[in-house]
Amino acid sequence: MKVLNSLVTVVKTALKIILAGLILVLIVPLAYLAWRAGQPMDMPQFGGLSYYQFMNERRQAYLDLAKQYQANHPDKDAKYGICFYTEVGLEVFAGFPSSGFYTLAGIYPQLESFVDPRDLRKGSVPRGVTWPGFLPAWWETYEKFVWGMAERSPHVPVPYCRIPPS
Repeated sequence: MKVLNSLVTVVKTALKIILAGLILVLIVPLAYLAWRAGQPMDMPQFGGLSYYQFMNERRQAYLDLAKQYQANHPDKDAKYGICFYTEVGLEVFAGFPSSGFYTLAGIYPQLESFVDPRDLRKGSVPRGVTWPGFLPAWWETYEKFVWGMAERSPHVPVPYCRIPPS
């Protein structure tokens, strides 16, 4: 019975350590990226804006364009906010994980076989990444993704979503 109690204690302790590790692995990157989003972005194309400022400008540009489109096309129904929320959704649900994976491929080159060859040619996978530099490299890769989205926005099918990248 004493051995069983010891085994249960060891298993409980191991589960607590694993849970704490999982929380750390999830919380630290999210906290870093949320903090980094409030700092000026590094790519010169962003003009020193933070991610939050850049997205606020895009939200306003989408709203202005939708209002203009609605005024010029009263028979059409401009869905206010759809362009902005679609962009944010793509950035959060595709951009964050993809840029994280691309950054991991910078540490483990064997992962490059799972990266789109066009993205490899564009230099979307950072080189020389180390674990201590993982989070800053992830942010840099994410900035590239965000700018790529902004560059493509003038060519989307919905007319009132075609804003210039800034």
